[in-house]
Amino acid sequence: MADKGSDEIYDYLCNACEEDHVNKEAVFYCQQCSKGFCCTCIDSHKQLFKKHQPFGRKELNKWPVVKTAMDLMQNCQQNPDQRIELFCEHHKRLCCVLCRLHDHQPCTANMKRIAKKAEKKKQSDVRQLTATIDAEQQKLQKEIDRANECLQKLQLANERTHEDIRLFRKKINDLLDEWERNTVQSLDTLLNKLKTALKSDIDKCSKLKEDLNSFREAVEHVKGNIPKVQIFNARTKCTEMVTQAQALIRQTSINQNVDIIFQGNPDMEQYLSGLSDLVNVEGTIGMSETHLPGGKIVKGSVITHHHVKLISDQAKFCEICGMCELLSGEVLLLDYYNNKVKLVDINYKLRPCYQTIGHMQCNS
Repeated sequence: MADKGSDEIYDYLCNACEEDHVNKEAVFYCQQCSKGFCCTCIDSHKQLFKKHQPFGRKELNKWPVVKTAMDLMQNCQQNPDQRIELFCEHHKRLCCVLCRLHDHQPCTANMKRIAKKAEKKKQSDVRQLTATIDAEQQKLQKEIDRANECLQKLQLANERTHEDIRLFRKKINDLLDEWERNTVQSLDTLLNKLKTALKSDIDKCSKLKEDLNSFREAVEHVKGNIPKVQIFNARTKCTEMVTQAQALIRQTSINQNVDIIFQGNPDMEQYLSGLSDLVNVEGTIGMSETHLPGGKIVKGSVITHHHVKLISDQAKFCEICGMCELLSGEVLLLDYYNNKVKLVDINYKLRPCYQTIGHMQCNS
């Protein structure tokens, strides 16, 4: 059984071994035989053809073009198993028979044979192609380097934004803590006020109870023949004290229905429930461009973001459909979703805005 050799794919194969179904790399090439040979087969070739001069790997310029390179230039990019045979003058595209059948049927009059188009081409065109490819590769590499640099900047921006979100959350937590302390302080004040009122009722009832008890003991102590004047006085005082007790009971019974109820700020709850996140997180890629008269373009390397959403805005998002810079440096913004004209000062702070009447229409 023949040795199949290596399973690797080589640019050049030993043609002698290939006839025996053995996969070996060619390290010599004979132009007279148009064949490649491995280290073993080259000795037999030298014995049979002593006048032939094979070329080694150091002289690859005298070897034939690699088959894979030829396939890359001759085969269709859309249908790799088909040879390029035509050129569409209308679309400026290389085509195989399948491309012509499926994509370029209306272009029959504009189809040219590749052999006809290639008649005026020269070997120097290949060198120009190589130079063009090298130049474009350098440009692409620069873009790759810039993109990698942007990835690093993006990662740093992401970490910075995470920290900004954490600090913003801390500010909100501090505000909530402060509001909670103020609310608890108000609750304590209210509790003390209610306690004071109830304790006052208790003190009044206790004192009147003691007065009634003392009067009862006095009445019990003087049982027997009591002058009518004292009986009248005792009855009158008792009636007065009973009247006071009944009035006090009516008053304290009203104060006994006590409770403390917490009602959250409905405006705050409604506003918070309408939010989906803490802040608007936005990202940009590319550079800002400003078109000046005469076709000139000014590119800015610094891009900043500023929030123009107001608490009073009814819409969840802002849609800035137009803007105008004033002579003072301030900027007028048209918010389509909220039907508002917003004014941004030179420090990028929102100034009082104006609600528009009717439907706002913006033209691009």
